[in-house]
Amino acid sequence: MDVLKGDVTATLDTKADLSELDVLKGDVTATLDSKADKIAFEDITRQIRDILRQTRDHKLNILDQQRRLMFLLEEARKRLPEPISTDQIKAMLTEEDQVLNAMYVSFEDQFRGTREDIKKRQSVYLPYLEEVGLGDENSPILDVGCGKGEWLELLKEKGFKARGVDVNALLVQECSAKALDAVRGDAVDFLRNLKSGSMGVITGFHIVEHLPVRKMVSFFDEALRVLKPGGIVIFETPNPENVLVGSCTFYNDPTHKNPIPPDTLMFLLEYRGFISSEIVRLNPLNFVEYDKDDPLKDLIYRFNMSQDYAVITRKAV
Repeated sequence: MDVLKGDVTATLDTKADLSELDVLKGDVTATLDSKADKIAFEDITRQIRDILRQTRDHKLNILDQQRRLMFLLEEARKRLPEPISTDQIKAMLTEEDQVLNAMYVSFEDQFRGTREDIKKRQSVYLPYLEEVGLGDENSPILDVGCGKGEWLELLKEKGFKARGVDVNALLVQECSAKALDAVRGDAVDFLRNLKSGSMGVITGFHIVEHLPVRKMVSFFDEALRVLKPGGIVIFETPNPENVLVGSCTFYNDPTHKNPIPPDTLMFLLEYRGFISSEIVRLNPLNFVEYDKDDPLKDLIYRFNMSQDYAVITRKAV
């Protein structure tokens, strides 16, 4: 009996030892797995750091190449035999512009928002097009400074006939890649080559603030000429009534000239012959209560009011 008791006890002790071994094995396995995950994570992190460093190096190299190219163009201009023809000057300036085009595309990627965000903001103008019944084959829409074509894409989705023009060749290429009708060209030059009364609508989102006053007036004159009677223009621009826009964010874009107050833009358009103008204020920073009789509320409102506005105006029938 004592022998049997001893065997039973030994068997139980062995099972207990095995159970402890299983627990220990589980702990060891978990530890090894954890270490393996940590090693894998560190390896991935190291690879990401290497890729980021290589990307940064490539960017610096590209910027250096652009600097060298601009220097070579400048030297070539100095050494060309006299007289330099107008075509030669235009060709050299065009090459220099292309160096800056890539920078501006990157700038827009960082500051403008996503494609869907932009289309959502621009959809506010669709009812104006529907109201006048223009935008078909006989009264197409021209978007000046079409950029990456968010507005063109939205118009195409809604069944409107539209085309765009932009001076930036890279942006025009992006439009073409999305099967959007866009061409490279200067706004005023492009309009001058269109027939009088050939367009139903002309739009320009954040374009007028890039133009010197003389060119802006020429732009308005040509837009009026090529519009059909009853046609409309929609020009959107940053709103300097918002203190933050007028004093700071307007200048995020180094190609901007000067902020244009809403009443000033409306005056210029009407002085050049447009009628029935309307100012539409858009995209408030925050919705706050406005009370002109309360100085504090008025000040807070000025910092949070609409960041953009548009003047929508018409050609007389």
